[in-house]
Amino acid sequence: MAGTDQKGRSQKRADAFVTVMVFIGALMALAVIFSKLAALE
Repeated sequence: MAGTDQKGRSQKRADAFVTVMVFIGALMALAVIFSKLAALE
């Protein structure tokens, strides 16, 4: 039982890590797009 609980907790932590990485990636993509738009003007 304890082993399953530990695995579930680590899985939740992994999901949170993936969410943060995707969020950071999206922010970086937005920064690149905005910089390109600024360069066009």
